Amino acid sequence: MASKNLDFIEKNIDQSQDFFNEMRQLAPTMRTVPVIFKNNELIGGYTELLNTFND
Repeated sequence: MASKNLDFIEKNIDQSQDFFNEMRQLAPTMRTVPVIFKNNELIGGYTELLNTFND
């Protein structure tokens, strides 16, 4: 995303229990990382992110 000059916020769930809890609350069905949101809407994981660039 940096290579496309897009702003993003990275939240490492391994380093913060608060970040982990936030991810579980906002995306309870996600079981893998990354969990990606765009404008507070769940995109999905890495594959879904790539698909948004191809659309």
